[in-house]
Amino acid sequence: MLSSLALVLALGLTPQHWTALSQTAMSITGDVTFQPTQMTFAGGKSVALSYLKKIGQYALYRVSAKSNPHLLRGNTICGPALPGYVAVARDGGDVAVSFFSAGIPPSNVNAPSLCATYRYIAH
Repeated sequence: MLSSLALVLALGLTPQHWTALSQTAMSITGDVTFQPTQMTFAGGKSVALSYLKKIGQYALYRVSAKSNPHLLRGNTICGPALPGYVAVARDGGDVAVSFFSAGIPPSNVNAPSLCATYRYIAH
């Protein structure tokens, strides 16, 4: 298991630009800029992140959002649910991002609180 420091180093300390790959990402978030403490979406909206732990190949972060940010075309990250957690996994140049509604932290990426999944290409 990677320590949180090793995980931050593995994901990179500098901002990473990810290009929307899935239809969902293209329609809702657009391209994103990821840092271990913040995710910024196309249009400039962002959410604060804090690393929690590793779940399999995913890094789990708590999402600090007092409201559900409106992104492209008025869409929100998790539909009507307030985003509470995000799991991020990078496999080569592909990045899988799964958001979960606020509440109990998910124990796996198929938890009932899963509310959205997005795919990106990392640069």
